[in-house]
Amino acid sequence: MHGKHFLFGITLVLLLISCGTARLGAPTKITIKCDAKKEVHYGNRLPFQVVVNFEKGATRDVTAKSETTYEVSGGRVFGKEIIVEDRPENFGIDSVKVKAIYTIKEEKIETSITIPFNYQGDLLIDFSGKDGDNGENGKNRSSSMLSRDGKDGDDGDNGQDGGNGSTISAYIYKDAASDFYLIKVANVDDGKNYYYKTKNYGFAIKFLANAGDGGDGGDGGNAGDGNDAKVKDDKTKDAGDGGDGGNGGNGGNAGNAGSIFVFIHPSAADIKDKVVGFAVTGKPGIAGEPGTAGKAGAVLTGQTAKQDGIPGIAGIAGQTGQEGTGIMISVEDFDLDF
Repeated sequence: MHGKHFLFGITLVLLLISCGTARLGAPTKITIKCDAKKEVHYGNRLPFQVVVNFEKGATRDVTAKSETTYEVSGGRVFGKEIIVEDRPENFGIDSVKVKAIYTIKEEKIETSITIPFNYQGDLLIDFSGKDGDNGENGKNRSSSMLSRDGKDGDDGDNGQDGGNGSTISAYIYKDAASDFYLIKVANVDDGKNYYYKTKNYGFAIKFLANAGDGGDGGDGGNAGDGNDAKVKDDKTKDAGDGGDGGNGGNGGNAGNAGSIFVFIHPSAADIKDKVVGFAVTGKPGIAGEPGTAGKAGAVLTGQTAKQDGIPGIAGIAGQTGQEGTGIMISVEDFDLDF
């Protein structure tokens, strides 16, 4: 039976695609629309749209459709945004190239754009820790169909701990021939190097090594009430006890802030006032709330009263992380190895 339902679903989808293609005609043109005048720099998010023209005059936004796939260098596509590379592993990344491919039945159409960096806006070099995920809430429960007692509420999940900010050392040098400021960032924590370049258009160079926030604990689920006593067909069914509320999840701990060390070569000393950095601890996760107890079912005359359930226990809030050392900047000569 399940196999028949699956085949029917596939057939229906193919039929709908076939009808849509016949109604619109074949795709004749595909266009990527993106405002290249926006700030195009490492880590920036660029809203974009992919539009397809069809043979019978219709146009469709297919940016997030399953029929549209992408090939990207210098960044990645997420939903309806192009996210510029934020951890470049060489100085050669100075543009984002996006190819959009739209495939419907046996028809395929594609186009490409190249968006050069314009180095407008602040350069954000972000090595902060990630925020911890929130815990899922426990499920609320109802009266039981199999037992007279109410069901216990589920416990909430614990929030995840926030990530630590990285310890980074940055080296800034000015290439006189190209007028670019070249920045090598050594991430002490993972042993990797990353490479950025920018122009001095008056914007800041911001280094971040903040800690991630702890995730909030999930709330405990509410318990079900006990069933009421009743008489049916000369048989008595007793009342049930109320279920116990679920416990709240614990909040995740905030991460520890990192440290930022910036070494500026004398050739780039004029950009010192544009360099700023932040390394602060995150917020601890909030404790999950307890679930409510279920109420006892009503008893018949002469029967012993049943017990209400017990409320859940609130979770425990996460702990605050350690503050970082902030940013330390010095202008000094150093050997160039990049």
